Amino acid sequence: MKLIKLSLVTALTCMFTTSISAEESKEANNISEMFSNSHVSGEIRLGYVNQDNEDTTKNKNSAAGGHLSIETAPFNGVSFGTAFYTTNRLGSKDDDSQGTSLFDSNDEGYTILGQAYINVSLGKTNLKIGRQQIDTPFADSDDIRMMPNLFEAYVLSNSDIEDLTLTAAHVNRWSGIDATEKFEKLVSGGNGAVMLSAVYSGIKNSELSAWYYDIDNLTKITYLEANTALNLSENVELNLAAQYANFSQYTTTNIDGSAWGVSAELGLKSIGTTFCTAYNKASNDSGKSLSNGFGGGPFMTSMEENTIDSLEGAKAFSAGVGFDFSLIGIEGLTFSYAYGTFKDSLAVSHVEIDESDYTLEYAYNDNFSALLLYTDSKAKTDGVINSDDTTFKRIQAYANYKF
Repeated sequence: MKLIKLSLVTALTCMFTTSISAEESKEANNISEMFSNSHVSGEIRLGYVNQDNEDTTKNKNSAAGGHLSIETAPFNGVSFGTAFYTTNRLGSKDDDSQGTSLFDSNDEGYTILGQAYINVSLGKTNLKIGRQQIDTPFADSDDIRMMPNLFEAYVLSNSDIEDLTLTAAHVNRWSGIDATEKFEKLVSGGNGAVMLSAVYSGIKNSELSAWYYDIDNLTKITYLEANTALNLSENVELNLAAQYANFSQYTTTNIDGSAWGVSAELGLKSIGTTFCTAYNKASNDSGKSLSNGFGGGPFMTSMEENTIDSLEGAKAFSAGVGFDFSLIGIEGLTFSYAYGTFKDSLAVSHVEIDESDYTLEYAYNDNFSALLLYTDSKAKTDGVINSDDTTFKRIQAYANYKF
């Protein structure tokens, strides 16, 4: 059983990620069938972000975009895939150079060849080479605006051992919401990242995973995570998770230290309600902090905006509640509220951040969904609210059609 990750950012703010179709394609008998039996999929996405900052600046953008994907049928275990991604302005008004992250680093719309790969499957071994979507603890799609993170990588996986999946990868370049340019190097002056992982699901309703990243010219990361689901009764389920991460810096990058975290999620089916909470604590030397890597990061307290990365000796707590309206006859509608607080303990000027996220999501069917999200983030330095764009109120709205 593959478990849902229990971080609040995943549970409460996930945005309509769609990659190349996961449908099983029938093996082609020849090269002609390989292409004639290609599978086409994609999405159309509308996005709107309106952010009011404490310094009275305001950013308000709207966009239309999405992606179109084509994947050939496999022939002798070999298939090809490609996907074009686009985001385009519908309206824009920015008072602040940070923009709303709907567009590129110059706050302009753009179109890219986001995926272009060859996939080779031999038994239970799979090799995927080229531009692709990757979702791992410290390199992930983080699809929270118009464009996901996408990567140029070699990814080799094997599942010959029952309930165990082993993966080795090298990632060189990336593009998307967390990158500053279109398919830039992961780290300036570095040779990308080597990634190794082992994921074990042989324990009933549980998953254990171990990850190692060697990110050249930045840091080395060891990451461990355990998840389990306990069916306490027919209507009550308890999901528990724990994590540990260790960072070892290259030279003076100051990405160094360790962190641990725990989370719990209690689902009460009889009243359509879910409660969740999480805690993270980091240990660093003064002047050093942790990182989310290349994406939203895996930390269990992560919110829509804030995580423990960049804080020195971070401590964080989050809690949330969600309600499924299908219990009262409104199918596809859910509401959630999450609160998180983040503190440093080592910086000369102590930082404390409080964030509240309100999320309303509606899934009309498997193809169409919409989301409305309100975020209120307050950042304080030495007890005084920051009068800049680190303290803000933000409204986001998205509509998505998948085909």
